[in-house]
Amino acid sequence: MLEAFLGSTVGMATPILLAALGEMKNLWAEAGRDPANFRASAEVGGCVLREGEPYDSPRVRAIAGPSAVMLLHDFVERDRFGATHGPVPAPLAGPLEAYRKHYEGFAPDDARYIANHRGHLMFLKPADEAVCTADLIRNFSWTATKPELVERIRALKDAGFEDFVVQVRDHIPGMLDDWADVFAAV
Repeated sequence: MLEAFLGSTVGMATPILLAALGEMKNLWAEAGRDPANFRASAEVGGCVLREGEPYDSPRVRAIAGPSAVMLLHDFVERDRFGATHGPVPAPLAGPLEAYRKHYEGFAPDDARYIANHRGHLMFLKPADEAVCTADLIRNFSWTATKPELVERIRALKDAGFEDFVVQVRDHIPGMLDDWADVFAAV
């Protein structure tokens, strides 16, 4: 069985993942592939919010921030390495330009990608910290309360996603337990 892996961090909202799944199914059919052999997986990064916790609390930034700013890492290098995502989403334009200023200071010029990807998906470096806002996390990660996350995962399952993967940072206490509680409720 072949698998369609729909890793998504651009607009982590459920509707975008569902649209990506629909597009992938259409491409699968156009290629003459048997729908019975289609298996969809989603990979997300985010944080299970605690009651009343803001999107930019230190805990949330440590957990969801690396996934949210990964988009900036990707988009800032699209001219050099090619597009990994579609057009820049409007809410990302401001943070992207702010991050680009930091990126252009990375050295050496022909290997900026090394500094850009230092800590990629693991921690926020100073250039990341400057642009990792509550809006960035809210719009570009799967950060929400447990009931919201359970509802989102159920929607993906109902749409045909068979696998759901969360980026876990094992150096952050409680992150795995928080997500295990979400999965237990699905």
